[in-house]
Amino acid sequence: MTTQTTPKTAPDFEVHAVTEKRGQTHWFKIGVAFANKEGRGYTVLLDAQPMGDRLVLLEPKPKADSTEEPMPV
Repeated sequence: MTTQTTPKTAPDFEVHAVTEKRGQTHWFKIGVAFANKEGRGYTVLLDAQPMGDRLVLLEPKPKADSTEEPMPV
């Protein structure tokens, strides 16, 4: 029996690790988060392990609308 671990919908949040070095703040996108079906929590999928102790979840930015017409086939 196999279990599907990757949701087919767009993520609800992007997961960012935030670190401070030499007075500068650095943001790294390290994963995504999806709302659970029950609506009581989130499933977080990380592509990397954060080095610091601060994670920030942000709503994904909308993708730019394409104003170009499709190429004729």
